[in-house]
Amino acid sequence: MLGGGARPFGNSSSVLSTFCGGDLAMVKHPTVSAWQRDHEEGGYTAELHGWTLRVRWIPERPGEVRGFVWEAVDPSGNKVTSREIHEEIEVAMAYAEERAAPDPEKREGKTVD
Repeated sequence: MLGGGARPFGNSSSVLSTFCGGDLAMVKHPTVSAWQRDHEEGGYTAELHGWTLRVRWIPERPGEVRGFVWEAVDPSGNKVTSREIHEEIEVAMAYAEERAAPDPEKREGKTVD
């Protein structure tokens, strides 16, 4: 868990990858420089293309999983929230950014090798 003023990924622009069964998995990644620590509410926030994006931690509870959820609020105030809890903060951030993409076709997702 990140604390204080720590940046989740430092200043690195490298792509995070995981190995699954020997194959390189496709991993979503956020625009790191866009995200700032929200000290009042916890989590991270970003402003992209007029949208307000938030990612926050959900602690583990009996019968529930822990992880990160996102929400995106468009310029007119309509809110969209994640349907699942993500294990990695980078993935939650990338999904939030995907929702705020200016071109609807880009909202389908971007993955990197």
